[in-house]
Amino acid sequence: MLEVDKAFGLFTGDEKMKKTLLILAVLSLIIAGCSDGSSGEYTDGAKSTSETSAGSSTAEGAPPVGSGPLNLNRQVIRNGSMTIRVKHVEDSEKNLVKDLNKIGGYVASSESAGFGGQSPSAIIDLRVPSGQLDSFIDVISGYGVVLSKQLSSEDVTDQLIDLDARLKTLKLQESKYQGLVAKVTKISEIHELETRLGEIRTEIERISATRKSMLDRASLSELKVTLTQDSLTTIAAANNGNWLGEAWGQSSGSLMGFAKMAGTGAVWLLVWSPVWGTLAGGAFVIARQSKKKA
Repeated sequence: MLEVDKAFGLFTGDEKMKKTLLILAVLSLIIAGCSDGSSGEYTDGAKSTSETSAGSSTAEGAPPVGSGPLNLNRQVIRNGSMTIRVKHVEDSEKNLVKDLNKIGGYVASSESAGFGGQSPSAIIDLRVPSGQLDSFIDVISGYGVVLSKQLSSEDVTDQLIDLDARLKTLKLQESKYQGLVAKVTKISEIHELETRLGEIRTEIERISATRKSMLDRASLSELKVTLTQDSLTTIAAANNGNWLGEAWGQSSGSLMGFAKMAGTGAVWLLVWSPVWGTLAGGAFVIARQSKKKA
């Protein structure tokens, strides 16, 4: 019996230890499972929150960062003016136009004066691709001596973003009013909605035009270039050995101009002779009669 009790007591101790270990193992698994579940719920909750925020942003119409070109590149309007003293104004103007055409620019307006005289000059208003403005200025600076140079810049990125937001809001309003017009039946309500639609459309077109103008000015810089001729070149032209031929040509041209003017006057007198002849004859008769009475 004692042997049995000892065996039983030993067995009972082993069983208790095994049960204790088993319980500990089960508890460990339960705790680990709860920890994984909590972590998963947090992750899913964060993901859900992120998705909800993104959806909310989209619903409100706020553009995500980097969604459009205005968020990637700054839109800057750059303008400038230069005065360059060159050896030959006419040749430099031709070279300037050639170099401008190479980079995709164009001449907006030009004004030249004094060609053939002693003080030739040219004022040229250019449109230069903004990305190549600096390199183009370097090129034309090599034509001669830069007497003055002014450059200015204006960042209009924020203004364009604001215009885009306003356009989006107005287009949503326009779509909403268009839907209401299809539903209402009263003429007064239809007239009121159409009036409001006209106002919204006018504002959309105005903002769109302003936006386009800003983008055009940001893509093409305005550069006004004034070319003046070197005084040494002017003196050399004045001392040209062919001065006699030039003087003869100028005087001959002046004589021909006078002859043309005199001939034109004679033709006019002949054509209008009935009129001025009648008036002169009447004045002569009146004067003669007055003299007789006196």
